[in-house]
Amino acid sequence: MNSYLDQYRGKQNHDKQRREEFGRKMVALRKSMCLSVEQMAAQLFISPEALRRIENGKVCPNMEEYAPALKKRIERLAELKGLSIA
Repeated sequence: MNSYLDQYRGKQNHDKQRREEFGRKMVALRKSMCLSVEQMAAQLFISPEALRRIENGKVCPNMEEYAPALKKRIERLAELKGLSIA
């Protein structure tokens, strides 16, 4: 039983780290473009609140399941700045 709980906790910790890392990359991308949260959110066709939650590591869109249009927009904006979001 403990090994299952340990695995579950380990996965939660990994997911949190992944969300936080993605959030940092999104902040770096937004700042490199000199955009406000509102401006970046408009570029991505999401609400400013959704972008804040992503940047703060509260959520991390699953790029395989999330809206393909958002994935393409983020990748394209990062590519323009020579950054990697993966």
